[in-house]
Amino acid sequence: MPENPSPREQDAWRGLVLTAQLLEATLDRQLQQLEGIPHAYYGILIALFEQPEHRARMSDVAQRLRFSQSRLTHAVRRLEDQGLVERVQGDGDRRVVTVGLTHEGLQLIRRAAPKQAAEVRRKLLARLAPEQVEQLAEITAVLLEGLEEGWR
Repeated sequence: MPENPSPREQDAWRGLVLTAQLLEATLDRQLQQLEGIPHAYYGILIALFEQPEHRARMSDVAQRLRFSQSRLTHAVRRLEDQGLVERVQGDGDRRVVTVGLTHEGLQLIRRAAPKQAAEVRRKLLARLAPEQVEQLAEITAVLLEGLEEGWR
């Protein structure tokens, strides 16, 4: 039978979870106030922004963000209603749907990204020494590698 986590391991695990939750809530609150969208929707816009021509297949966006197809479809519908993205059916295969940023979506990213980056720096990165940032990057890479196994 596996051992229970030690008290220090529990501190590390719970601290990681709480840090992620509080950072997400902080970024979400900022985006809601500034742009009227939740942080999860901003993640969709950023994922599209980083693609050639700011477009991607819906299935690729869902995989990248680890969203279910239904969660992504709902979010994209809301973003479409706000004029931030547009969906296009595939020419050869009607099952393939591409989603892309509109001009308004691109403008939102250009307004919000510097503010989001500044908030991440202020709340997280500026509190760490440069060597701790490097350690954090290494630690999260190892953790993500283990967690990603179920998503491939």
